[in-house]
Amino acid sequence: MAIELKYAKPKTDGSGLTSQIQRAVGQSLIASLRHKFVICVIVYKNQKKEQEAGEIEKLKKVLQEKHNIYLVIRPLKNS
Repeated sequence: MAIELKYAKPKTDGSGLTSQIQRAVGQSLIASLRHKFVICVIVYKNQKKEQEAGEIEKLKKVLQEKHNIYLVIRPLKNS
């Protein structure tokens, strides 16, 4: 099993989560070539542009069913 942990640091304009998801998924796909299961966790600070929940859920389903990649995307909670 491989674990990918990513912190999606917001850019000054508030964007950046989409590109961080793309990068993390690509790295997870590569890891899946050597490992049976991959867990990919992305934690992000508040973004100005929210991702569409339906699209993220579709992506999670495809990654899990076809590649055994489990994608978790969560906002960073302030302490």
